[in-house]
Amino acid sequence: MRLRLTCIVTGTALAAAAFPAAAAAASVERICTPQVTVLDSPRGLPVGVLYRGDRVVVLKRDGTRRWIRVRSAAPISGWITSRSVNGC
Repeated sequence: MRLRLTCIVTGTALAAAAFPAAAAAASVERICTPQVTVLDSPRGLPVGVLYRGDRVVVLKRDGTRRWIRVRSAAPISGWITSRSVNGC
C-alpha cells in the first residue's frame, strides 16, 4: 500500500511540474461563439461541442490559420475554426 501511494504522489508531482512548461508554450483562449463543433481534423468528423465561455488550450494552428487544434477541460481535443475564439 505504501509503495502504491508513493507512485501516485510521484506521478502527480511530475505531471504538475510538466504542466507549466506546456502552458507556457500554448495559449489559453475562450470560446466566443454560442457553440462550436470540435472536429477530428480540419473539415473532419465531429468529436464534441464546446460552448461560449469554455476555456481551451490552443495546441496548434494550421498553415492557413483558419483552423486551430485545441484541448478543453471537458476533455475534448480536436480542431475548431479560429474565428470561434477571436473577437470576444
